[in-house]
Amino acid sequence: MCSVKIIFFQDSNGSVPVLDWIKGLNKKDKAKVIDRIILLSERGHTLRRPHADSIRGSDLYELRLRFKKVRVRILYFFFKGKSTVLCHVVSRKKTDKIPQVEINRALGKRGIFIKNPTKHSYGKEVLS
Repeated sequence: MCSVKIIFFQDSNGSVPVLDWIKGLNKKDKAKVIDRIILLSERGHTLRRPHADSIRGSDLYELRLRFKKVRVRILYFFFKGKSTVLCHVVSRKKTDKIPQVEINRALGKRGIFIKNPTKHSYGKEVLS
């Protein structure tokens, strides 16, 4: 097994976008998301479709979920090979394609994180 540490990206204002989104879910959907994040933690780079996929032309990946007719993608990137940073959530009703503007937002967060990982890492254990 190839396990990786899960890090939640934290904005400069202290918000944690992915975690804030998870907290707003109902109990059943929240459990589904947490199970998928744990799977990512356990498998790391080896996690593939239907659970995860790379986003072509970038250093980003997508954790793939579906809630009824809504397709949700948690965008993430690998940091120094041993960590995975969950940085952005995208919801789409009709298509699997992630809009370029959402990819650009996630890439912006990646750039901010790489410049100062300590400041932009949410520091609490959240999956236990």
